[in-house]
Amino acid sequence: MSDIVRLICQVATPGVGVTITGGEPFQQPQALLELVRELSPHHGDILVYSGYRLAELLAMHNPTIEP
Repeated sequence: MSDIVRLICQVATPGVGVTITGGEPFQQPQALLELVRELSPHHGDILVYSGYRLAELLAMHNPTIEP
């Protein structure tokens, strides 16, 4: 478990969703994917706020980003 996930698990209620926002999470899609994968067993729903529309994310042609 990474340090950031450990910290989130210490302060968040287990089973309650997590929201990722601030800056632009999809500017680091691989790191975002790893974070979401680590968090999901502990916190069911994960919501990521982005300034991008889905079409813009898909136009990046990054294999990490898929609908």
